[in-house]
Amino acid sequence: PEPLLNNDGIIEPIKESKNKKKTLTAVDRYRLRKKYPFPSTIWAGEKTVYCLKKSSRDQLTSFFEANQYPTQSQKQNLAELCNLRYVQVSNWFKNKRMREKENMRLQQRRVMSKGS
Repeated sequence: PEPLLNNDGIIEPIKESKNKKKTLTAVDRYRLRKKYPFPSTIWAGEKTVYCLKKSSRDQLTSFFEANQYPTQSQKQNLAELCNLRYVQVSNWFKNKRMREKENMRLQQRRVMSKGS
């Protein structure tokens, strides 16, 4: 509620009646979630969607742990091995490096905030 000035010129919030029950519409719920998002520890708001098969992801992940920057020929071999296109493998490595970089930043922030 928006605050109002009383007779003495003091700002007071508008008092709503406690009996008033309003069912929230979809738009109301959307606005509430935008204004008060869930804490990231409870829910990040997005489901993880995987477009690649688990076997392909596992092979790419194991290769990534050994080498984050594969050569073109290595990417080509991985693409054939995983039944993917070369572009998909290249994009997967690029995205994985970005995610790893972001995770490292977040961990450093957590460590810095705990240290202070």
